[in-house]
Amino acid sequence: MMIILLFLYAVAASLNSVLTADTGFSCVTPNEENATCIPISSCDVIKRAIRYFDKDAIKFAQESQCGYEKEPLVCCGSTGRRIILVPETETTTVKFITSADVPAAIPPNNPLLPGNRECGYHLVKREEGRSTHIAEHPWLAILNYRRDNDTQLDPETKCMGTLINRKYILTLAECLFVQNYTLINAVLGEWSLTRDVERLSSKKHQSSNTAVVKVQVESYVSHPYYNKKSGNNNIGLIQLKRNMRYSDYIHPICLPPLEFPPPAPGLSMETAGWKLTADGTTSDTKLRLNITSVDREVCEKQFENFNKRFPNYVCAQPVEEETICNKERGNPLLTSYEKENMRGKRLYIEGILSENFGCKPEGKPNLYIRISRYIGWILRNIDA
Repeated sequence: MMIILLFLYAVAASLNSVLTADTGFSCVTPNEENATCIPISSCDVIKRAIRYFDKDAIKFAQESQCGYEKEPLVCCGSTGRRIILVPETETTTVKFITSADVPAAIPPNNPLLPGNRECGYHLVKREEGRSTHIAEHPWLAILNYRRDNDTQLDPETKCMGTLINRKYILTLAECLFVQNYTLINAVLGEWSLTRDVERLSSKKHQSSNTAVVKVQVESYVSHPYYNKKSGNNNIGLIQLKRNMRYSDYIHPICLPPLEFPPPAPGLSMETAGWKLTADGTTSDTKLRLNITSVDREVCEKQFENFNKRFPNYVCAQPVEEETICNKERGNPLLTSYEKENMRGKRLYIEGILSENFGCKPEGKPNLYIRISRYIGWILRNIDA
């Protein structure tokens, strides 16, 4: 980031005699959007766009320069990339940048996160279908709650979460504040809800570690700008009381790069849980479901003003040609770092299901909050 900023400083400085101006005046971005001329250090959208050394983003930043005052000034609008106008026979549409338009994602390199060999992988050969092996999706966490003022009742499961390092689980902000309930613990390594079979593994993957681990919650934090009414910034972190020991059945998911573009329409993804069934009942064993991202035009029809109301969400739907029910919240939406084939490759968490959508017929998309928009917030709120 510093190298790119210095590069832009040098370009702007060479044009100093022409571009010198006061900050704060109105301007028009290369996307023909009315905006304000401000220092580049204050324009988050352009800083995020150029952090991956993408030549198109750098060119957009240069074209956005509107002056120079101790540092480059840029016309700072709503995006740091060129919005491509695609002419049609009678109308003009806007082409949004997606994951298909940029180099493949790579894991964030941060000491607070697990190493490349620790996250996002399965130890077993995965089979086709909805059923899972006992070692699949080892990052999935069951969140248990106790009803307030009634400590005699057994804890109830209200949400799901996803392990991102030895001490933290990622979930929805709404899962931290369930009315009349208090979050008390998380269960990791679970596969069957009624049978104690998680200790069993194939001879190839024998492990002396206890499979299922129940750990108390130390604390939790929601995004400071979480809006319960609109659902915006619906993301939260849970700190566990002790560090998890990774095993065949428990290890973390990878995180996406900061501000990575949303998935291209038709991209193959998946989710997992115990209530991904055709009739809404709970499965005894963990299930998986193939998901595909949906074009923004489809989302606009399903969710009015989707692009304006849900800027931090991705729209996706089940691949199966049947009605799918889900009465869980917090299920992760997963995809791989490599685009061409997800089987046998490392996964990262693209999003989190923002609501238990009940039963929806084929073709009805759901909303998942995009994790890449919150990597900075996550890293500021965890420790190793």
